[in-house]
Amino acid sequence: MVTLPVASRRAGKGGGVCSGFAGKSGGLLQTGIDIAHRWLNQGLIVRTVARSGNGEQVRASQSVLTGLPLVVLVDHRSASSSEILTGASEDNRRGIVGYTHLR
Repeated sequence: MVTLPVASRRAGKGGGVCSGFAGKSGGLLQTGIDIAHRWLNQGLIVRTVARSGNGEQVRASQSVLTGLPLVVLVDHRSASSSEILTGASEDNRRGIVGYTHLR
């Protein structure tokens, strides 16, 4: 599996996991789905619709790496794969999304 360059840090006692996607402007759709599968055990990850109107849904259904709380950090340059994980985490109430100005 190809992964995005993500800075993840597990917080200390009683904490959670923080994944930083600030400045990550690329990545393939499948990469975003693969990463989301590692964080979500249920719910919709992404829905795609072709110009023809045909659509496909990808739902989470796997065991997750951890049940610790998740914080996803993004900025104005975050896009593509990072948007998949960010949206799925927020929509499924799996994590909190934070906007950052990290450089």
